[in-house]
Amino acid sequence: MIFSTKLKRPVVGFVSAKTSLFGLFFTLFWFAPNPSLHAQIDHDYHQFTTELVWRGNQALTLCNALFVSYRTPDQVYRQELASLLYGHRGGLRPYAPMSLDRVAIDYQQKTVAVGIGLSDPAPVMRSAFREGLGCVVMGPDQTFADVPALPELRLPRYPDDAASISWPGGDLVTEKPLPDDVDGESLR
Repeated sequence: MIFSTKLKRPVVGFVSAKTSLFGLFFTLFWFAPNPSLHAQIDHDYHQFTTELVWRGNQALTLCNALFVSYRTPDQVYRQELASLLYGHRGGLRPYAPMSLDRVAIDYQQKTVAVGIGLSDPAPVMRSAFREGLGCVVMGPDQTFADVPALPELRLPRYPDDAASISWPGGDLVTEKPLPDDVDGESLR
């Protein structure tokens, strides 16, 4: 160590240089690229989970469009499913909608299965229409044999015609006179 002649303390420049070199070494070591970490980032560990969710989303979208909104599969592919290809920032997502030859639609049971005829580990995802509820996504381990056990909501019919029941319980809207402080002509 170098001492100054007046204060008998280490020269400040020497200590600062030593501290700076240690800091530089620590920073380079800490932020150096790690090849094993880079390999982990490049590998999608959730590929099959993502595919499962994507197939379930497509099954539910198709089921609701077909059996709730009474649309055609072509309309659904052109409108909803084509827009799902792109994220909210406009970037292309890695999973495209499953082609119609990999989709089974049963119009009698009102069910949709997405991912049929594939050998990948992601399961076929199914969706079924339930009265009063719309479509529900079935679990990956469920089949269409489980459809009768799914919930339904059967509401009793109205006792009268909805047009004869006043709003909000029905469709009848009665005219009421405007209050005295409201000018009806100004509202028109």
